[in-house]
Amino acid sequence: MEQTIHMPAILWSVDSQDWSNRDADITYSRIINNVRDGDIILMHSLYTSSAEATKRLVPELMDMGYQLVTVSELMEYKGIDAQKIKSYGGR
Repeated sequence: MEQTIHMPAILWSVDSQDWSNRDADITYSRIINNVRDGDIILMHSLYTSSAEATKRLVPELMDMGYQLVTVSELMEYKGIDAQKIKSYGGR
């Protein structure tokens, strides 16, 4: 019997790869050099280096004019109805 979750799969469009190097500078650079409007950034909360990168990223992204929002808010701003899609994110 097939079961379905009636929610879209949320994918990322910028992979920080923070797990692979655990270096705040590399994580910061990988994100800041690749981010675009509407991106979903994948980071892991269990690494200190990710937290350190985030401390630099948030103010820098805001200075660049980005607004940090939840996925639900992002979809709303982009005019996407979550009930009508199977997945969201990626490029």
